[in-house]
Amino acid sequence: MKIRLLTKDELRECMFASDAPQEVGPLETKLCTISDLFDLAELVRKSKDGKLPGEFKAATRELLRMGDVCIESLDADRLHRNMFDDCYGRRPGLWPPARDPSVSIGKTLRRLILRISDTSWWDDEVYEEMDQRPCPKR
Repeated sequence: MKIRLLTKDELRECMFASDAPQEVGPLETKLCTISDLFDLAELVRKSKDGKLPGEFKAATRELLRMGDVCIESLDADRLHRNMFDDCYGRRPGLWPPARDPSVSIGKTLRRLILRISDTSWWDDEVYEEMDQRPCPKR
């Protein structure tokens, strides 16, 4: 199964261009993080393209209903698992990418969500792709 980490533009297309054919390969899963959805909501709120918050809410509800995109979030268990390094009996410390002060909160959130663990169903290529992307412009 191929996993495609959606870009901001691809996520927007999935949400607002529902009548357009979606390019999905065989056994391809589309993935985004809740942080990507928040960033898109902020862009829609600030944009002048006519999309209203109500339209965004309806598009998000439809995206979730259809199940076309897997939206990964950060619940308490995932936060606990991914925030700290396994220190082999020593006092646990924060995972270095989670404490990088030069990185935005959104990117840190994406790192915590997509960090590879024993419960993640994607491979490390998804994490690396996300980490190589520039932070979204505000």
